[in-house]
Amino acid sequence: TGPGVATRGARANWMGGQAMQAEAATSMATVQAATPRRQGQPHRVWRALLPTLLAALPGSSMAASIALRLRANGASWSDTGEGCSVGSWEELGQKVQGLGHPTLDAEGWWLADEEGLNVSSWDALTALPAEHSRLFSVVPAGKLFQWGPRPVGERFALNLESREGVEIETVAQSPKVFLLHNLFNEEEADWLIERAGNRTGENALAASGIGFRTTGSPGARA
Repeated sequence: TGPGVATRGARANWMGGQAMQAEAATSMATVQAATPRRQGQPHRVWRALLPTLLAALPGSSMAASIALRLRANGASWSDTGEGCSVGSWEELGQKVQGLGHPTLDAEGWWLADEEGLNVSSWDALTALPAEHSRLFSVVPAGKLFQWGPRPVGERFALNLESREGVEIETVAQSPKVFLLHNLFNEEEADWLIERAGNRTGENALAASGIGFRTTGSPGARA
């Protein structure tokens, strides 16, 4: 009986091994079906990323377009500008030329946002945060940014590096007249008044010889 038992045991072991191999083969096939093939996969990834990488290059013809709006320097605050979509600084220059302003050319201008921030390159334009309004004033080269008038009497804060709390108020829209609030503190204002009052000779302060009197009979000239 000993050899017979040994034979049956060996056959059982062989059948168990075959079953394990079959189970392993099935599991391997399942894994291969669920896992993408590695061969050629890096090339597919690079092909998918290539347009994005090219779009990130400054001046690239494949650069993603930026939607923005352009208006004249000093235009009214309610002027929403002319919309356009550009993919390079050169293309933006063509749009600027299309505005027809006699003092503008492809090189002689810069952009100012609603806060007066100087934007004079494609890198600076693309670096603006997503929440930026993308509304720009086109400023001729060598000129300063002009605030657009808001409704008369309206005050709004200015974003200045060296001053805090400065506000600008529209006094008149045509001609453009503004009143600056909190530009000087009390100490600075007193110093300016004292300095002006101490002038003598040709530089001394004197009553104006034009305009109208603020007291006396109505309409009387100074």
